[in-house]
Amino acid sequence: MNSHTMNVKPGSTGRQQSNIMKLLGGAILVICVIASIIAVGLPGASGAASSTLLFGPVADTFVRQSTPTGSYGTNSQINAVGGSDARQAFLRFNVSGIPAGTAIQSAKLRLFVTNDSTSGGIVAKISNNGWPEAATWDTRPAIDGAQLATLGAVAVNQVVEVDVTKAVAADGTYSFAISGPAGNTNTVGYASRENGTAANRPQLIITLPGGTAPTSPSNPTSPSNPTAVPTSPANPTPVPTNVPAPSGNVVLVQPATGGYLGSALELAQRKTLASKGVEPYKSAYSDAVSFANGKLSSSPSPQNPLDIPGTTGPFVDDTATAYGLALAYSVTGDVKYAQKSRD
Repeated sequence: MNSHTMNVKPGSTGRQQSNIMKLLGGAILVICVIASIIAVGLPGASGAASSTLLFGPVADTFVRQSTPTGSYGTNSQINAVGGSDARQAFLRFNVSGIPAGTAIQSAKLRLFVTNDSTSGGIVAKISNNGWPEAATWDTRPAIDGAQLATLGAVAVNQVVEVDVTKAVAADGTYSFAISGPAGNTNTVGYASRENGTAANRPQLIITLPGGTAPTSPSNPTSPSNPTAVPTSPANPTPVPTNVPAPSGNVVLVQPATGGYLGSALELAQRKTLASKGVEPYKSAYSDAVSFANGKLSSSPSPQNPLDIPGTTGPFVDDTATAYGLALAYSVTGDVKYAQKSRD
């Protein structure tokens, strides 16, 4: 692709493509997203995309004032918020792979809601990184750091993202607390690292600036790290194809996708919702695969020179086809879609 300036506006291409976009949670079809998807999906692709480091918590728990000696470190969810029965949740992450002197682009704490509430809680950084997962109300760490966000109402199966960029600067250990605003008695629940659905577990997502490679080793393969993605000479950057959420301190490295596609883990979460029959994800997943199946026998029709005056035509059609095929590969892992998308 050359350096011509393009002004491609999204057009209406039918219900299937509209539903496909719902799978992404976005509404804009962007050429650079397609390039990023193909880079994620196919060995040997390269580019100057940002790198994303994904971390699972090494510890998470919650404590309850009504049971001051109770320990909840092995629960499948962490609870926070509450009035007469105050609760506080804690998460700890070990971060590695950030090159020395690199100013990260963003850091986000991603949580999956398991119990709805009128308040998602107040998220803050804490200085104590030595608290045990068996902590109780009486032994809980102090919430002494900067407040990072105050969350509004949250719904079951919602994915909540909290910007914690100002709390994460380099490799190291980071702890966060979630507590309730005064007077709120409606308990919120988030999936914990012990949750049975891997894609729903907490994640700390760190995005490095474009062209910045994470330091190694950031993704070792070992019996204690079974979800790590191996590398090879033809595939030096670990590229997950069917990725569960990280457990423990597994780090998955992949190109970022500009915010419209989201990470492979976000797709995995949406696929999980689709498998449970949750709309619009169920219809979106079905339409994504149906769209790709209908394009497996298609042939590219590129334009030269690159001159896209409107929102219809062979180039735009090829764009949508490559996008749909790459998305189908991302959510199914079937290489036939990746191969056709690369064509």
